[in-house]
Amino acid sequence: MARLAFQDLPQVVVDDMETRRAGPSFTLETLRELHKRHVNASFYVLVGADQGAGFTQWHQWETILELARLVVVPRPAAPERPLVADEWHNLPMDRVLRINMPMMNISSSLLRASYACFRPESELVSPRVDHYIQQHQLYLEPHDRSR
Repeated sequence: MARLAFQDLPQVVVDDMETRRAGPSFTLETLRELHKRHVNASFYVLVGADQGAGFTQWHQWETILELARLVVVPRPAAPERPLVADEWHNLPMDRVLRINMPMMNISSSLLRASYACFRPESELVSPRVDHYIQQHQLYLEPHDRSR
């Protein structure tokens, strides 16, 4: 679906390295592999404020910040507590960027639920991705797949 979503943007590369790994795939492993492939590149990990608030619980989060900058965007469903960039006292602040942008009231959970209820919010995904989801009957309960 990511390839379909970014098909018209040739400057975007969709890499499936994480799906080819056996077992859990950690962000740190992905960053290490990307650094091997692209030695002089700069990397950014983009997260919503809801994920950013719990970033210190991620697997080896300190090392992630050595390999990439964390970019935190606002999310309507974010916890009431401050963003990570506001609450870490000893964090190298040049490693965390807070993006001030309009919030979109959408999440992957909401999108999946809308398809599961046969009321897809298809205006929130590209027509190609919407077609793929419906063609492959994704996000439906097993008993709904015969519809």
